[in-house]
Amino acid sequence: MIYVIINPYSRVNILHPDLKDILVKIIGEYGKVFKTKTLEEQDELITEAYKEGVDTIGVCGGDGTVTRTLTSIYKAYKSGTYPKVLFLKGGTINFLAHNLGLTSSPQKTLSWYVGKLKTGAVLTTQELQTLDIEDKLGFLFVDGVGVNFLQKFYANKKGPISSAILFLKMLCSTFTNGKEARKLMQTRDIWYEYKNETRIEGGSGGSLLFLSTVTKIPFGIKFFQKIDQGLFNGVCLRFKPGMKFLFKIHRYFFNTGRGRERKQFEASSVKLENRGILDEYVYSIDGEVFTKKVEEKTLLQVKLGPSFNFIVKK
Repeated sequence: MIYVIINPYSRVNILHPDLKDILVKIIGEYGKVFKTKTLEEQDELITEAYKEGVDTIGVCGGDGTVTRTLTSIYKAYKSGTYPKVLFLKGGTINFLAHNLGLTSSPQKTLSWYVGKLKTGAVLTTQELQTLDIEDKLGFLFVDGVGVNFLQKFYANKKGPISSAILFLKMLCSTFTNGKEARKLMQTRDIWYEYKNETRIEGGSGGSLLFLSTVTKIPFGIKFFQKIDQGLFNGVCLRFKPGMKFLFKIHRYFFNTGRGRERKQFEASSVKLENRGILDEYVYSIDGEVFTKKVEEKTLLQVKLGPSFNFIVKK
């Protein structure tokens, strides 16, 4: 039995308002399809799935929809034996789909899945471990310049092509030390600690911290290397806008050359501390932006979360 959860605010559902009816016809007797408008509705539905012994959860939406659903599963399936997950990609960026090798529409993916059930074929799964950020699960944590860019993107959200154009505009502004780049690169003073080491991350110019359990970031860029189970990737970038950025760009994205521009590490836990005068701390989990009021020295701690098995076409 599969429960398919649709995010009504996702890009694919807005483009295809009749999507639920189409998926209901495809799934037939093999499961049920639901639209959840609030996190409370989703939590209740996942709790029901747990009580009914549902062994597969289908998620139709973007990256944020997947991670919110995994968080609900983590809370509801208290035994620690989690259902398999079928990602029906329907967001704008879909970076998780790149990491899973998924390219088809929700309709085609669900049709493929039901076809496998009808023939009794063995389904292939890919295990992905999550990050746990204050009881919220995800695969990619970003702060600093990265989350500033996301906020600008959401203010003018249109689609993947518009996202790429915005990224290129911001990159060009960085080369020329333009107004838009200066807005993104707010100075901050944050420390992060891992493996009993401490390093200042802030300072003049811009900085951002990536933490990830997957290898690819949005737009399918392979930014991290595969690592051993029990660890996640960390990359801290520090830079200043201007022409020098152009000549150092390879250091940021490809970890080549020498310098302080890119600090790469592996960890099982990272603690972020406020060493400045932050009133609030803004960060992102899989593209969804969160704001936390700063009331103490420790901003938050990122650690490894549970692993989930995603059904993939292999």
